[in-house]
Amino acid sequence: ELRWSCFSTAGGLSLEGFKIGVAMDTGAAPELHREVSYSLAAVAEALEVAEGPIACKTRVEGLMPNARYAFMLAACNGAGTSRWSPLSAFLQTPAAPPQSPVNTVATVAQDADQQVVVTISWECPPELPGSGSVCAFDLQMLPVEMQQVRPSSDRRLVRERVATAKP
Repeated sequence: ELRWSCFSTAGGLSLEGFKIGVAMDTGAAPELHREVSYSLAAVAEALEVAEGPIACKTRVEGLMPNARYAFMLAACNGAGTSRWSPLSAFLQTPAAPPQSPVNTVATVAQDADQQVVVTISWECPPELPGSGSVCAFDLQMLPVEMQQVRPSSDRRLVRERVATAKP
């Protein structure tokens, strides 16, 4: 979420909106990756401010996971668009979750003590750009007769967390 403050007029004209420039850290000089326009009404938390600055905020969607971005702002009124503000500090977006395991197979057997043993095997999918390596899998087992029970808090659920082996 981006936050800033502004005044409702600039140079005698009413402020109409903003452009937000998004710059991605590519290791070279930061370049404008894309820009998004917003009306003042869409970003102002309250337009009924009599005097003083107006608090504004918005969310910029569509950012890549595990990437660094900086932002710049330009104001728009009836005379046109201002110059871009200086770039903000770079911010890191969170990593994306990994893909689901593939080729999952479950087998049921009885051991020597007549205990039911469930063996589950799977393959790890390739890592997605922006996602970290898999550190664990959460396994859940639910008896067939309980799969239709709602809400989920009423289910008798067996859960297990399995750490992955590090090479």
